[in-house]
Amino acid sequence: MYTGLGIWDPQPVYTEYTLADEAPSLDGVTMPGGAAVAYAVQGTESVDIVAAFYDAALDQWSLPRQLTQDEQAESTLSLAFDGTELVIAYLKTQTERNALDIEIEGVIHHVENAPQPARADLYLLRHT
Repeated sequence: MYTGLGIWDPQPVYTEYTLADEAPSLDGVTMPGGAAVAYAVQGTESVDIVAAFYDAALDQWSLPRQLTQDEQAESTLSLAFDGTELVIAYLKTQTERNALDIEIEGVIHHVENAPQPARADLYLLRHT
């Protein structure tokens, strides 16, 4: 939900279900003529960054746009506007695939190619 600061009248950002409904956290920033919000969301293959943009003249939000698409997991976003671009600082955690032995109810199961979190690095994304 969002509302202007002058009059408290919350409106839905999206009239239908989007991945934003499941975002565990998000960050936002104002920009000339509007604003942006971004969040990390679990997709079918990985965790990626999605953003939506607000146009104050139209009083309308864009549909979510996926900004990253890779096997690594993006998290811990921080947004800024540098005068021309949206700048997003975030952590990117690499995914390693390993063989694992897992015990379930006393039985050892061998799992090949299991995804595991690995090295995490600070990244910077710029979006015009």
